[in-house]
Amino acid sequence: MGSSLLKPAVWLRPVLTALAAFCGAEAAYLMHIPLPWMLGSMFGVACITLAGQVYPQPKWARRSAQVFIGSALGLFFTPLIFQQLWGLLPWITVGAASVILMSLLVAPLLQKMAGLDGATTLYAIALGGASEMSAQAQEAGADAPMVALSHTVRIVLVMLTTSLIAGTSGGAMPLPNTTAHHLSLNNAAILLVGSYLMGMLFVRLHIGSAWKLGALLVGALFALSGLQGRWPQEGVVVAQMVIGWGLGQNMTRSFFTRAPLAMLAMAGSTLLLMAGCMGMAWVLSQQINIPLITAFLAMAPGGMTEMGLIAKLFGLAVPTVITFHLLRMVFALLFTQVLGRWLIRLHWIKT
Repeated sequence: MGSSLLKPAVWLRPVLTALAAFCGAEAAYLMHIPLPWMLGSMFGVACITLAGQVYPQPKWARRSAQVFIGSALGLFFTPLIFQQLWGLLPWITVGAASVILMSLLVAPLLQKMAGLDGATTLYAIALGGASEMSAQAQEAGADAPMVALSHTVRIVLVMLTTSLIAGTSGGAMPLPNTTAHHLSLNNAAILLVGSYLMGMLFVRLHIGSAWKLGALLVGALFALSGLQGRWPQEGVVVAQMVIGWGLGQNMTRSFFTRAPLAMLAMAGSTLLLMAGCMGMAWVLSQQINIPLITAFLAMAPGGMTEMGLIAKLFGLAVPTVITFHLLRMVFALLFTQVLGRWLIRLHWIKT
């Protein structure tokens, strides 16, 4: 047993993958690329993946990153912020519903360009969590790998585009308390344990994005109780690199060779969605008096974790962005199947 640990095959791929993630992140940071730790590690791991040397990310690593990021974002939900968001709830609902509607309007174009069946098209364009939509697609008899591929293309494209826009925008409005002290060891331990326990409960209740949402809830409860601490930035950096690793390992050769037309169709559909989201973001920025870039991140068809991180790193209103995405994800999880059957009956999406 001990001698097997000395074999290069046991440790070579983990070391290469870690080095690729770190070197990619460091290079992106030195080149002043927006969101360097996530995007850089993603591209670094993608290179190792294409070379066939990537070490598959353990579930516990992704889970730990989700718990850490979820709790970090939850700590922004102070009583004052929560009160402001409650007043914005009607507009948040309108924003979430409008993005779902836009995705359904784009669905026939995606189906025609990619040649997908109705169920696969529906789950590929739905703006819920990627893993949740893939799981629902599998239960519905759709092409789950294609759904997962489509969501990966969408999230990567949105992440690249929004980080570039946020990095060059002059509309950033830093939140108060960004210089809050770090969490004490006792509070950090309680927050982590509580986040994991809440995640386990959400898993048992079959709630989508259980670990992320459970940690977000616990972090928000801490903030609402008056806690002003923050996680150290070094921890946030490591968590971003882990998320980048998870994205980069999906960029296999088959990622680029399997149904390239479908990938192009998804990229085109995503760009159309982003254009529509920018229009709706402008309306929101005028109506509720928030910076256009904040409204755009809140409306963007990306993942809640990624958009929340971009908002955090560029000093934008994290709770606003998170709340828009959270409500939209709930809508997608609850209504995708129902809306899909209705749209197929109307022949808006072909079987």
